[in-house]
Amino acid sequence: MLRPWIAALGLFAALFSREEPGVLHVYHPRSWYGDCLAGPAQTSSDGRFLLYSCEGRYLLADTQADTLDPLAERLGWDDVGYARFVPGGHRMFVRGPVEGQRIERIHDLDDGSFHEPGVPSNFELCFTSVAGRVVFVGPSGATWGLQVQDPGRDEPLLLLERQSPSGWAVSTDGSTLAWLALTSDGWSQLTLFDLADGSSRVVASGLDTSYQRTTLAWSPDDARIFLSLVGPEHETLADKQDPASERDLDIYALVVDTGELVPVVVGPGDDLVTGVTQAELLWTRLETSMRVGVVSIDGGEIVEIVGETASYPFWHPDGDRISAMFGAFHLADWALNWDLGVVSVDEDGLARGPLEPVVVGNHEDFALNWSPDGRWLAYHSHRSPEPAIAYAGNGATDDIWLRPAAGGPEFRLSRDPGAEVCQPEWSADGYELVFVAANASGRYRPVIIEIDPEEGTPVSQREFLPEGISGGVKSACYSPVAPEMALEEDVNGERRLWIVSLDGSGKRLLATYRSFTELSGCDFTPDGESVVYCALAGEHAQLFRVAAAGGEEPVQLTHDEEEKYAPQVSPDGERVAVTVYTHTKTVLSLPLEASDE
Repeated sequence: MLRPWIAALGLFAALFSREEPGVLHVYHPRSWYGDCLAGPAQTSSDGRFLLYSCEGRYLLADTQADTLDPLAERLGWDDVGYARFVPGGHRMFVRGPVEGQRIERIHDLDDGSFHEPGVPSNFELCFTSVAGRVVFVGPSGATWGLQVQDPGRDEPLLLLERQSPSGWAVSTDGSTLAWLALTSDGWSQLTLFDLADGSSRVVASGLDTSYQRTTLAWSPDDARIFLSLVGPEHETLADKQDPASERDLDIYALVVDTGELVPVVVGPGDDLVTGVTQAELLWTRLETSMRVGVVSIDGGEIVEIVGETASYPFWHPDGDRISAMFGAFHLADWALNWDLGVVSVDEDGLARGPLEPVVVGNHEDFALNWSPDGRWLAYHSHRSPEPAIAYAGNGATDDIWLRPAAGGPEFRLSRDPGAEVCQPEWSADGYELVFVAANASGRYRPVIIEIDPEEGTPVSQREFLPEGISGGVKSACYSPVAPEMALEEDVNGERRLWIVSLDGSGKRLLATYRSFTELSGCDFTPDGESVVYCALAGEHAQLFRVAAAGGEEPVQLTHDEEEKYAPQVSPDGERVAVTVYTHTKTVLSLPLEASDE
C-alpha cells in the first residue's frame, strides 16, 4: 500500500505519445533543501523499480505492483545508508545497520535473497556488466579518488585523483566508463575511459552542468550519453551568482563519435537523468516554490507577500519592512545565487511594493536580521572574493557578516565557528548575537558573539552548551524580556523545544514534535509570553504557538497543505512572517525514438 506520509500521486503504467512524456511517479518531500540535493531517482535496468531518497530514507517504488515501501522495511534492516542498482535483473547493492552491525550485501528484489558483494567496502560504487569489475570513489593507499578495480589486478587503477566525479556511468557493453568532473575554470568535462586497454579521451569540455552529483546514462547502442546541462554552451561565473539568471538543468544527448550535444528535454525546473531502459529515457524533474507570507498571531490564512523564490523573513524593529532571501533553487549553482532583499509593508504586514535587493555579492547570503536599534544588518554569508564555481570554492567563507544599515562596507563578524552557520538572532539589548553551526562531528550547537554595538566589532565568541541538551540544536533565539533562550533540539529526528537560562541554571520543555525541515526556526512574541515554531501536523509542517512558561498544550495556527518554516513575529506581536514552500519531484519517461527527433 502507498504510505500516507508520502504525498504521492500514485504509480501507474504510462500510456503516452512521442510528444507527451509519461508520468511514472510524483512525490513531495517536506524538507527544505535536503531532498533538493538528494538527486534524482534511480531505476532498475528495465524501469520497473524506482529507488530514491526522501526525507532521509530510501523508498522503493514498484511500478508493476503499484507499491511504495521504505527500503529498510522491505529488507528487514534497521536502516539503509547507501543503495545502488546493479546491472541486470532486479538486484541492488545495499549498505546499512542490522541489529547494530554495519553490513553490505547484494539483494535480489525478485526472490528476496542476499549475497556477499565481493567489492571494495565503504565506498560509492558503480557496478559494471563484467564480473568482478567495479568502479568506485574512495581511498587507495596514500590517495583517493575515482578508481577501477578489475579482476586479476592487484591494485585499483586511479583515474581521477583527489576528486569525486559529478556523474559517471559504464556503457551497456561494459567496455567504457564515462565520467563528468569539475575543472578549475568552473565548468565540467566529460571523459571516456576504455576499461580494456586503459586509454582515455575527453569528448566534451566547458560543459555548463551542476557541480552537485547528477546521473549519466548510455543509450542501449552506446552511441549517445544522456546528461543534464544548463545549455550547450556555458555562460559566465558571474551568471552563477545572479538570482535573476534562468539556469535550470535540461537534458541533452551527447553523440559519442562527434561530441555533438542534442537537446532532448527542455523546460522549467531541473531535469535530472534517472536512467535508460531498452525503450525509454527516464528522468526526474525537480520543481520548487518558496514564498514569504504573513498570518495573524492567532492563526488563519497565510497571505503571501513575496513569491516564488523568497524565504527566511525577518522584521525591521519598526515593523514597516521585511527582509527575505531570494534566488531560485538551481542545482547547477546551488546556493551561489542567493541574495538578500527588503520589502516595505503596511500596518497589516502586506507588501507596498516589490522586494528590493540590499545585500548582494558572490555566493550565498541569507537571513538578514536588523539589530534592535536598526543600526546593523547581520546575516549569514559564504562570501567569496571572486565569483565562486562551487559551494566550497574560490575562498568561500561560512560565517555571520555585519553591515551598517545606513550603508557601508560589510565585514566578517564570526571566525570559523564551524560549518553551515545558520541565521543570526539578536539579544534584546543588541550586545549579542546567537546562531547555530555544526562542529567537526557534524553536531549543531549554539554560538554566541558579543559585539560592541557602537562599532559593530566582535568582542568575544563562545559556544553555548546547556547541561542536558544532548542532541543537535537546530535553532536558537533570545527571550526579549528574560535572561533566557529558546532552543530547538534534534534528537534522532524528534524535535524538542526548550527554554533555557542563559547562566545554565535550568531549562523547561515546551513541546516535542517532528519536523523534516532542516532549519525550521522559532521566535518569541515581543512580550516573551509565547514561542512560535513549525512542526509536522498530519501531512504538512504547520505553525504553532506555545506558552513560554510551559505546562500548556501548543496551539496550531495554520491548517493548509503546504510546508512552513522560519517564523518571525512582528514587533507589535500581531502577526507572523513565515516561509511557505513546496517541493515536487516527478519521474517521467520518453520513448528513445522520441529523443532522436
